[in-house]
Amino acid sequence: MFYITALTSSIFSQTERIELLNLEFEGNTQIPTSKLETVISHNESSWWFIRTAPDDDFSGIKGLFLNILSFGVEEQYLDTLRIVNDISLLKKYYWSEGFFEVDIKSEYSFQTENSEGELKFIISENEPFVIKKLNIGGFEKLSKSLFEAVKNQLTIDTNNQYSERLVQENNDIIMNYLGDRGRMFVSSEDPNIVIDTALNKVDVNLKFDVGDSFSISDVQVERTGSGKELVEDNLLTDIVGIEKGDRFSFYEMQRGQVRLYRTNLFSSASVSAVRADTSNGTVPILISAEVGSLYEFSPELILNDQEGFNLGLGLGFTRKNFLGDARKLSLNFSIASQNPWKFLQEISASNSNLYGYADARLVLEQPFLFGKAINTRFESYFTHQIRKDFWDANLIGTKISLDFELPRYTYITSLRVFLNWENSEYMYSDNYIDQVLSDTTLIYNEELKDEINTNPQSNYVLLGVNIGVNKTNDFLFPTRGYNLNFIFEDGNLLHYLASEAFNSTMNRPVYYKTLMKSAYYFPFQFISDGVLGLKLISGYIHTYRGRKDLIPFNQRFTAGGSNSVRGWETRGLTPSRQFIDYENLSKEDFDALFNQQLTPGGFFIIEGSFETRYKLSDEFGSAIFVDYGNTWNDPDEFRFNEFAVAAGFGFRYYSPFAPIRVDFGFKVYDPSDRRSFFKKNVWNEFEFQLGIGEAF
Repeated sequence: MFYITALTSSIFSQTERIELLNLEFEGNTQIPTSKLETVISHNESSWWFIRTAPDDDFSGIKGLFLNILSFGVEEQYLDTLRIVNDISLLKKYYWSEGFFEVDIKSEYSFQTENSEGELKFIISENEPFVIKKLNIGGFEKLSKSLFEAVKNQLTIDTNNQYSERLVQENNDIIMNYLGDRGRMFVSSEDPNIVIDTALNKVDVNLKFDVGDSFSISDVQVERTGSGKELVEDNLLTDIVGIEKGDRFSFYEMQRGQVRLYRTNLFSSASVSAVRADTSNGTVPILISAEVGSLYEFSPELILNDQEGFNLGLGLGFTRKNFLGDARKLSLNFSIASQNPWKFLQEISASNSNLYGYADARLVLEQPFLFGKAINTRFESYFTHQIRKDFWDANLIGTKISLDFELPRYTYITSLRVFLNWENSEYMYSDNYIDQVLSDTTLIYNEELKDEINTNPQSNYVLLGVNIGVNKTNDFLFPTRGYNLNFIFEDGNLLHYLASEAFNSTMNRPVYYKTLMKSAYYFPFQFISDGVLGLKLISGYIHTYRGRKDLIPFNQRFTAGGSNSVRGWETRGLTPSRQFIDYENLSKEDFDALFNQQLTPGGFFIIEGSFETRYKLSDEFGSAIFVDYGNTWNDPDEFRFNEFAVAAGFGFRYYSPFAPIRVDFGFKVYDPSDRRSFFKKNVWNEFEFQLGIGEAF
């Protein structure tokens, strides 16, 4: 065994390749090891615990483990000539985080007989430096009010720990703020940092050249592509929303480009300033767009997790720029199965696991309403839902949605209002009715059973608003911040007011529905690319006129599935049926109570999750989760011991459009079967979930 420290590494020349089996960091209390490992050039050999184990421990199959587990993984080697450079890289990173007095040494050892070695970095972090003062200069051309507005955008405060990232963020904030207010040629010098080692403080000096202020002299349009003659110039200028005389703004150009792409009219689009034609504080804007075919006929493979994972086929026809003004008319047909892997266990039309739908809908979308940037969607649809041995359902409806484009600096980031009329017809099977009767009563009157309406119909008029707040740092993989979503819907109020105005009879329930969804994200301090996510959902449906049992099933709350409590199948958690003696009930009371038991779904929901996520690479990730929740018929029925709890793990593939999820959930606590998890058959308590996007 040889032991050599970094003090002599510069004169030591390695003549034999030494596999690096162990890489350690010692003394790093404020910077996680996982982050430091990404900074240096040395890496630890993968699966070293298998390579170094005696053959006897694996009963002769050690080679098989190596071949399978380390397939495609290269062995890593100790290179003493790179240690000094790694120390330099570590110091540079520590300095970028404000540790200007960090001291780093290294130790390494190796065994010549088996060519294996170890490397350790010994770190004395010392106290980080804090920001004493932030000085910004170069604003002589700005008005006093604009200068004060710039300073109000800064996020650096005195006594913040110095961070190169924090300084760069504030530098970018100023650049973007001025660039959105006419300063097209704004630029900045490299930040100047003055270090005071006596006080462990730094002064940060930022210097800018704000340039002149510019306005828009002209808006030019350049159209290319096969459909260029079918689109007018003024349509593109209306969509972008920038006019002659407006103040130059990078943000407005970016937003105009997003609007162009949102119409789906253009194969490519860009909005840019023609800097070569600047004159007397003005600059022209060029809108370039390639217009493709305005007709689109396309088959599609359906892969979504709307109310459960769906796999199916679809066919669509789209007419773009229908009647002008960038309207889009679409006709779509689709058929899909939920939980298809269960259906495949027994490929048969009589399979009781078959749960799917067929859907046809006509959609008209336009980017404007009354000349305002309000994305408007008119939708008519027919959906046939099927669940073998339970029910079939026909849903016919029309929906109008208004999606408002909000100003840049608002707390609310999305606002949508909608009006929905829907007629629903459920056709319950005799087997299902018998099952509900056996679950809910010990005694019932056979004559009442014959009176059961096996084909109930209902309709509603729904007026709603959806308010969203997204304050996360990344849309696909947030590691910090939070998002909130508030949904308020009122069912049949408009119909009720109309019936009162015209003195007509109305037998529908009038109710409101509230749903609050929240999610919070916290980065792990000691795991790079790791995050803890917390989710909480709460909802309530209150009927203030009529019978709540007549509220349609698809308006009620259910839990379970790939985006819910993942140890249960989709809609697997609904209020427990009650044991009721129907024998002495009137027909009307029987119909009301039985219909409530017949149509699964609750009127109160609480649901949540704890999930740790870790990115293994840019494309792959993993997760460990604990989900909890359930639904009840009323808040008064809520009990903590009725929370269903699931735990499990999953894997993620981060595709270019959205993460694809595979989760394995286990029923840790089942309120309907409170035996210990360890006394049950684990495979009966297991649920396999597929999903698109993160669970929350």
